[in-house]
Amino acid sequence: MANKRGQSQRGPKAGSKREPAFWRLSTITKKNIELAIEAKQWGTSKGIGMRTVKPGDEVAFYVSGWGRDAGYWGTAKVTSEPFVSHTPVWFDDVYPVRFKLAPDGPISPVRVTSEALKARLGGRRLKFLRQAGVISLTPVEYRAIAELLAAVRRYHVDSTKPAGREVVRARRIGPVAPATEAPPAKERP
Repeated sequence: MANKRGQSQRGPKAGSKREPAFWRLSTITKKNIELAIEAKQWGTSKGIGMRTVKPGDEVAFYVSGWGRDAGYWGTAKVTSEPFVSHTPVWFDDVYPVRFKLAPDGPISPVRVTSEALKARLGGRRLKFLRQAGVISLTPVEYRAIAELLAAVRRYHVDSTKPAGREVVRARRIGPVAPATEAPPAKERP
């Protein structure tokens, strides 16, 4: 069926290439992201939002909430259709509805906060920041996250030391929050 302009209303034709979509994979713990990167797969308990995730899509790992780990920790590319598996991966639940991933690298040594992302995007409001699950991102949001994570990795001097002062806070990458506790207070003379 065609609309007034003669365009199909049923989506892309069979065999045509689909543009990749961008997703935020939210969880409540950083440990779940580490385990997902190690297992090269992501899972959810109910599969909400998973039907639209396809191979070639790109994802950003996000810890939701207000804690010190809240923020973006890495990116990956989806390499499979969603599937069901009950093989244990995560410590807190089975998350049986899954898809396979090709991580862009290990977890970032320093998180990228939502505030840094908002600053990069010109103060634009981000949706569903406290919600866990699979949330769609715009291409602009995803690219900003990926660029900020790349900048953090590039400027991080030594990931074996507490992050913070070792991270170069160049104006072009905005504020970056440390992944560890705050540095100790300066001693008074």
